[in-house]
Amino acid sequence: MPDRTPPLRHILISVASPIATVSDFAADLTGIDFPITAARIEKFNRSTNFDASKIREEGFEQLVSNEEALRTTVEWHLRSEYNVPLPADA
Repeated sequence: MPDRTPPLRHILISVASPIATVSDFAADLTGIDFPITAARIEKFNRSTNFDASKIREEGFEQLVSNEEALRTTVEWHLRSEYNVPLPADA
């Protein structure tokens, strides 16, 4: 994976949210899907780390490993969207 440098500029959430609200309004009027929306701003500013310890304490057992689930999902997506099989050594 190539090295990436962090962005030089950041937009405060207090500035981005009103812009996203205006963008949502404009999208409703024009039918254009703008890159900045309130839903996207919220999504990218929310933690996506989840702790499964409580459900496991209740007895939940994962039937498929995360690795296997991800591999199956990628295979399905490649086959369904691009008609490309996953290489055998992947």
